[in-house]
Amino acid sequence: MIPKHYRFCLRLLSLGGAGATLMLWGTHPCGAQINYPTQTFTFDTSVLSKYTGPFTLDFQLTDGSGTSDANTSLKADNFQIDGAPASGISSVSLQDTTFFSEELRTFTPGSMLAFDLSGTYGVDTDASGTIVLDEFSFTILQGNGKEVATTSPVGGLLIVDFDNPAHASVTTLQYQLVQSAAVPEPGVLALLIGTTVFGTGLLARRKCL
Repeated sequence: MIPKHYRFCLRLLSLGGAGATLMLWGTHPCGAQINYPTQTFTFDTSVLSKYTGPFTLDFQLTDGSGTSDANTSLKADNFQIDGAPASGISSVSLQDTTFFSEELRTFTPGSMLAFDLSGTYGVDTDASGTIVLDEFSFTILQGNGKEVATTSPVGGLLIVDFDNPAHASVTTLQYQLVQSAAVPEPGVLALLIGTTVFGTGLLARRKCL
């Protein structure tokens, strides 16, 4: 199963079909590796008390070029829970030697989680000069293996797109954990489905008028 937060490459494939695949494999690295200095990210994890563990930290790196060019290397370390060192969580190392890399770490949550991210990266471009970025993403998995819900529309807690040779300008999107949406009762669910079908039919009729 492809992770929900495997977003950038999925967008390319869905928008361009076979053409996107050719674009991915026709890329080349742009310039030397760029230093990505230590960035500290902090997350409110108190909502995890509403979920069932055990919980897993999920770190991913996708190679935007599709060539496994190994020009982005990242390290996540200095894990802290509620401000105290989390000695039970070992450091994470990722490099785009494959199209998709992933590291998992189990942890016992508190109210806050923090870690440092650092390394080097490259900005890849295709034959036309369009940037096809490497992407780091981070999320938390609950006991059933599914992602904990976040405020991101596509899933994930943190996305770093290495799309700029100036490290301070790379696209960084950080989200928040949220409580899982309640499952509607069967009667309510049937009503919602009926309403959706009615609304879709009404819209279709309007388009025909």
